[in-house]
Amino acid sequence: MRRRRFLSLVLAVAAVSALAVGSGGFTSVSAERSVEVSVVENSEAYVGVQVCNKPSNKSQGNGTNPVRIHVTNRYREAFRVVAIYDDKGKHEINTVLETGQAWSYNGHATEPVAVEVTGDGLSANVTADVQPKNSC
Repeated sequence: MRRRRFLSLVLAVAAVSALAVGSGGFTSVSAERSVEVSVVENSEAYVGVQVCNKPSNKSQGNGTNPVRIHVTNRYREAFRVVAIYDDKGKHEINTVLETGQAWSYNGHATEPVAVEVTGDGLSANVTADVQPKNSC
């Protein structure tokens, strides 16, 4: 009987000590986030970008490849075309496109062109390859 009482007392003291020292709660919480990216054809994308070769003016003689960059807004809200990156570098644009609106820019590119857009719930950098004039 004494042994049982002594064991009960030791367990009670251990339980009280554990409650006093341990909080029983969390001091920090972490959560993992996932991102889903879907690759779709240009005709279905929220930000449609098409880069087409333009006829070159032989008198230019500057060795550049003129292109026309078409940007189409298929997003549910308006967005801002912030910048276009072509062979000549970054071009600050700041043009707002409403849903369904298209816009074109004359640039120079032999390599893929990048278009940076931002909007409500949207921030994207879209890259498009230069297409022959007859495919645009």
